[in-house]
Amino acid sequence: MMNYWEVKKLGDIAEISSGGTPSRNKKEYWENGIIPWVKIKDIKENFISTTKEFITENGLKNSLVKLFKKGTLFYSILAICVLIIFVTFIMSKYYSQQAIESYKEIMMENDICQNLQK
Repeated sequence: MMNYWEVKKLGDIAEISSGGTPSRNKKEYWENGIIPWVKIKDIKENFISTTKEFITENGLKNSLVKLFKKGTLFYSILAICVLIIFVTFIMSKYYSQQAIESYKEIMMENDICQNLQK
C-alpha cells in the first residue's frame, strides 16, 4: 500500500449498497429487456462497459434493483470454496444483483482497483 495514503474503512468514506434481482420466474421481467443489469460474471476486468443480461421496465418496477451511477465501485460478496474477490468500476449507469456490493463516490479508480487486487 502506498505510504502517503491515509488508511480508512471504505464505509467511513463511501455509501455501501447492494442491488437486487427481478424474479427469474417472470419472463416479462427479462424477455426483450433493454436495461443493463450487472451480475458477478460481468465483473472480470477493472471496468464494466457492457452487461450480458438486460431487464425490462416491468422487472425494474417490480424488484429491489437499484441504479448505480458511472464510477461506482462494484465487488462480489459471494465466494464458493475459494475466496475470490472481483473488483471493477462501472463505465455507465447500471442496475446490479444483490450478490454485488457497491461503493459510491470513490475517486482514483485505477489506483483502487490495482491495490485491491494485490
